[in-house]
Amino acid sequence: DEPIPEAHAFLQQLVQRLTRHHPASPSPPPEDDPPSLPITIVYLSGRRTGTEVQTSQWLAAHSFPHGVIFHRPKGFKAGRFKERVLRGLHQPPMRHVMAHVGDRPLEDALAAVKTGVRPVL
Repeated sequence: DEPIPEAHAFLQQLVQRLTRHHPASPSPPPEDDPPSLPITIVYLSGRRTGTEVQTSQWLAAHSFPHGVIFHRPKGFKAGRFKERVLRGLHQPPMRHVMAHVGDRPLEDALAAVKTGVRPVL
């Protein structure tokens, strides 16, 4: 799989903007430490549970920011899984979901729109 250029650019710009406006400390973190952000990045993977290590390695290899990864449980279709998790994350008392970045235009955009979250494709 190749990273979606828009998704990568969106996340990199978001991290740069947040670390510039909300520095965690006066000195930059070591290169192998993820930056401290005032938000939590959450990845919703359509891959089945059990592939967490591979997904984490893929994200790191493609320079995606550190985040929490949720994988689809067995028996769930990816679109329905993403919609359910987005809906749960976007309701109180959870934090506001800024955007849903996806690589499947129909499936990911539909899950985002159904939950009131901005799709980034």
